[in-house]
Amino acid sequence: MKKLIVAAFCLFSIGINAQMQEEKILEDGTHVITYVPRNFTKEELDFMRPRRIPTTEQLMANPTIPFSNSCMNKLEGNFNKRVDEDTSLAKVCENYFLEHVNANFHVKENEHVRFRQIWTLQESILNYNHLDLSESFIEGIRSQHLQDAFGKNCKFYCHEFQHNGKYYVVAVLND
Repeated sequence: MKKLIVAAFCLFSIGINAQMQEEKILEDGTHVITYVPRNFTKEELDFMRPRRIPTTEQLMANPTIPFSNSCMNKLEGNFNKRVDEDTSLAKVCENYFLEHVNANFHVKENEHVRFRQIWTLQESILNYNHLDLSESFIEGIRSQHLQDAFGKNCKFYCHEFQHNGKYYVVAVLND
């Protein structure tokens, strides 16, 4: 009887996962997995978009991809905002990093963003749980009461830097 109950539970959970997950292959051959929880409203689902799954080569070249995807998904899910990755914020990330490691360097006034966060890590972000880091990013926004300060469309960018044997991850959010 126990085996029958365990088997029924396994089939039930597999069925739920199959309904909540959809895998697509885009025209360029990349795989995209979309998770669609049933408890989201239509408006929330309109804001959520699938993120690209990086190849090993892409991940080695840019280790912040999983963290970036996680942050953007959490921002969309928690704050009901449309979040796009904006590579034009790369220079701003670099300037905030330089300001963080060099007290004589200052970010220009026209380069400020609404929210930024910098993590100092002992090793590359690949070795950290990106879900925990993205949750700390959300908590940083909440602690400063900025969740309502952004418009419906936000721009996000993050980058990892290495300096003096330490790794720094800079994440910026702007609208």
